[in-house]
Amino acid sequence: MSELKPQLSNYGHERREQILTLALDAARRRRRNRQSIKTVALILILIPLAIVLIPRGQRKTQPPLAHGGASLPANPSAKIQPQVIVVRIADDPDIVRRLTVPTSSNIVRLIGDQQLLNELAAAHEPAGLAYVNGKAELFYR
Repeated sequence: MSELKPQLSNYGHERREQILTLALDAARRRRRNRQSIKTVALILILIPLAIVLIPRGQRKTQPPLAHGGASLPANPSAKIQPQVIVVRIADDPDIVRRLTVPTSSNIVRLIGDQQLLNELAAAHEPAGLAYVNGKAELFYR
């Protein structure tokens, strides 16, 4: 058998190079995907292990919410009788004044129909009242 290389045109050579480039890119992409799946799987295994295996003393502790005069026993594993611990928490004495909704300074007054018409006329807003079905309707321009 003789190995003959096919004769390709210029377009055929260019197309062959394009196909080779596309195939190499696809192979690189698949390799990256395989590597990233392995990395994610390893991370998902190591994080829970690290959480479980870190000794409790090395973890960050949160500061207490309140400081009081009463202290807790040094050895919490010792059996103690249930106790009620009362701790005074410092409060802002000005908080009620700052957060209180101020009372409205607007005072609502009831006025009669004639006084309403007089006020509107003084404000240069001519208007009139009409009574329809027992209700007063205000008409203005």
